Amino acid sequence: MEKQMRRGTLKRRPESPYPKKEQRKRGRPGADPEEDALDPDQQKTPPPTLSKPAAAATTTTTSITDLPDELLEEIFKCANLAPTSGPPLPLARARAERRARALWSVCLTSRRFHRIATPLLYAWYADRDSLGRRLFLRRICREQEQPEDASTPPSPGQQDQIAHRIRHLTLRLEGDAYATQAFAPGEAATLFAAAARVDDILSKERWLQQQHTAPQPLSKLHTLILATEGYLQLLALQDFLLLPSLRTLELWTPEAEEDDASEWPSRVSPIEHVTIGPRVVDDEFIKGLLSSCRALRRFTYAIGRNLLSQGQWKCEAVDMDALHAALLPHQATLSHLAVEGDRRQQVLSSHFRLAGFAALTHLSLSFAAFIAMGGPRWSPLEALPRGIEAIRLDCFGEHWLTLSAFLSDLVEHYRDDFPRFTLLELFVDDSAFYFMRDKLDFLPNRLVWAGVELRLDERPKGDNFLYLRPDKAAPGTCSVLSTLRPDDLSKPPRGTERKIHTWTMVLPARPDLAR
Repeated sequence: MEKQMRRGTLKRRPESPYPKKEQRKRGRPGADPEEDALDPDQQKTPPPTLSKPAAAATTTTTSITDLPDELLEEIFKCANLAPTSGPPLPLARARAERRARALWSVCLTSRRFHRIATPLLYAWYADRDSLGRRLFLRRICREQEQPEDASTPPSPGQQDQIAHRIRHLTLRLEGDAYATQAFAPGEAATLFAAAARVDDILSKERWLQQQHTAPQPLSKLHTLILATEGYLQLLALQDFLLLPSLRTLELWTPEAEEDDASEWPSRVSPIEHVTIGPRVVDDEFIKGLLSSCRALRRFTYAIGRNLLSQGQWKCEAVDMDALHAALLPHQATLSHLAVEGDRRQQVLSSHFRLAGFAALTHLSLSFAAFIAMGGPRWSPLEALPRGIEAIRLDCFGEHWLTLSAFLSDLVEHYRDDFPRFTLLELFVDDSAFYFMRDKLDFLPNRLVWAGVELRLDERPKGDNFLYLRPDKAAPGTCSVLSTLRPDDLSKPPRGTERKIHTWTMVLPARPDLAR
């Protein structure tokens, strides 16, 4: 039976009257072998320490307020340094944001720092947290000494400096920004006040909100990206249409009712490139927005794309006829048209034709929408303009026999109808990709001999691609750029490093291509 000992019965061992022997561990940190070899009398003695009053008398304290304005401005500029090539690392980005936030707090300590840092703050964007940025904007515009200074607009010279810095602007609205309040044209500054994240401009400036016309700091704006998660009255966009330098407009997740876009000005905006995100708005809004542009050159319709997941699609049908009616006023200037979609969407088209668009050179469609252009006769190439140069088709999920019939029809019957046609890019799945690879002497051979560059991209992973670029000096010869091996065009084994190979291929002449 084990003996159980209670705490009360335990006695402390008496300490020894002899001094403890100093035990030295070999290689202990901070040990100096030369110092250990000396006698105790010859060892180094620590330097004498000064008392607190003496130490304070011998040191000189310099405050940051004693620095000149030019040096303070350089300090604020150095806080915004970021690598120009590629995105910064997460650790470097976190350090940069922390350093910038520290300087922002410093500039709020005095009106002198605020005056020096205000022009620089317009070009900064370091805090990616929308809530933290809104708190900062609320603090930076708070009255500090004189209440009227916060609402006083900057001088014309300072506004011109700000305008030159604001070239690209991104507005992100959280929630239903205008669901409960009315919005009238001419109040573009209210849009800045509701923005949760604004690049290159302070949205909470009171002098900006008091502008009843287009704000002066946006006189040099070239690109505007507007993204909202909830309801937005689209009449607010009409204020941006009058900006003289605006050329690119992107709208992501706009949501509106039918009567919100009932009245639009005609041919007043210099915008040349329009991108519309998920199709939550009606067709009247698209028609009104495009009709307000003077000369539209590029139009991208990311129809139904979900902002949270780019692979999901909301819309079940694509009304190509309504889009055709909206694009008709720009058939003399439109050069690039891209309508994103997939084969799961139903295409509604009865008279969608692009033959009258003389300036159209680049077309990007889903294969289902492209086939629907031909109507019941299945002749989509008859609906294309003669000056078409590049066609990009999303053929993911299409059968390889359908693609084979389309390419044969393109080469055999329509090669002479499109003399400027030089590029065909297909986004295909795994089965169609390797069918085209195995039939290089059949379909791609015809394209190379016709002088058309063929690009095959495997979807959805995008692991492999095969590009065949014909050589105009040597018919039947093409340069190949691919992730496949050049010897047998085999797929690299799993687990190996994928490399991009480049080589020259000579395809044999086909008797059916001799003319």
